[in-house]
Amino acid sequence: MEDTNHRYGIYIHIPAICDNDTVILDGAFATSVVWDSFFPINYTKNFSYARKAALYLMSYNFLLFIISLPFFAFSPLRPVLIIGVILLFTFVAVWLRAPKLVKLAYGGKFSSQRAAMFGVEGYINAVTVEKSLFGGVFGRMAWPINVSPLSRSALNDHSERIGIDPNRDPQVLEKVKRARYAKPGEMRAILASFCLDKAYYDQ
Repeated sequence: MEDTNHRYGIYIHIPAICDNDTVILDGAFATSVVWDSFFPINYTKNFSYARKAALYLMSYNFLLFIISLPFFAFSPLRPVLIIGVILLFTFVAVWLRAPKLVKLAYGGKFSSQRAAMFGVEGYINAVTVEKSLFGGVFGRMAWPINVSPLSRSALNDHSERIGIDPNRDPQVLEKVKRARYAKPGEMRAILASFCLDKAYYDQ
C-alpha cells in the first residue's frame, strides 16, 4: 500500500500493518528541525517581464531624479523644462508605488523551493512566519488542515476545506493560555505548523 501526497511531494510505502496499532513505513526520510531561529528560504520562480521591470525601476529610479536636475538649470527654455518635469514626476510616481513594486518583484508563484522544518514552542501567527522566511507578507503561508489534533479547518466560499487559525477555537485558545505558564513536565502547546499555500505553486 502506498500513501502518495502530490501536494507536498511525499511518497511513503507502507509494507505492513502489525498488531497493537503498529505501522511499518518504508521509503520515509527524516530531517532535522531548527528550533533556535528562522532563516530565509531559497526558492526559484519562472521568468516574468513584469517582475524584471519592477526590479529595474526600483534599482535605477534615483537616476531619473539625477538626470532631471540639469533640465531645471535651463528653466528659461520651456521644452527643456518640460522634459525635466516629466522625469521628476516619473521619479516621484515610482517612489510612491515602491510598496506595490516590492510585492510585484518578490511576490508571485514559486517553481521550486528549499524544504525546511522549524520548531516553535507556543503560538506564532502566519504573518510573522512569512516575514521571517520571505521578508514580507505575500499570502504564501497557510494553516494546515489536519497536521495535529489542535489543527482546525473550515469551508471557504468555494466549498473547499482550508486550515484556519486554531486560536479561533475557544478550547484551543484556553490550552495556549495555560501553556504560557506551564511548569517543567506539564503539557505545552505547539501551534506553529504552516504550509505553503498550493495557490502559490507554478504548475
